[in-house]
Amino acid sequence: SNDERTRAILLLGRERAKTLAELADQSKFFFAKGVEIDAKAGTKELLGNRVLLEAARERLAAGTFEAPALEEWAKAYAEQNTLKLGKVAQPLR
Repeated sequence: SNDERTRAILLLGRERAKTLAELADQSKFFFAKGVEIDAKAGTKELLGNRVLLEAARERLAAGTFEAPALEEWAKAYAEQNTLKLGKVAQPLR
């Protein structure tokens, strides 16, 4: 459910954020519509993986937010798209 997803996101962010403002700033990408790539960070490799990033965003929005489930998704995505796992994992870092 959305409540469970929000709770998982907040618990994850709690480890890094020192204030509520930092927590909100660090968590906003989980709730964003679409994928926006900062021009400064938009390297050729990152921009070349837009389809992957959009698929990952859809997966994060729709599924459980736990490391084993996300790793399984990444492995399945790599296999379905005949990619090595590193080609999927690196842009998601």
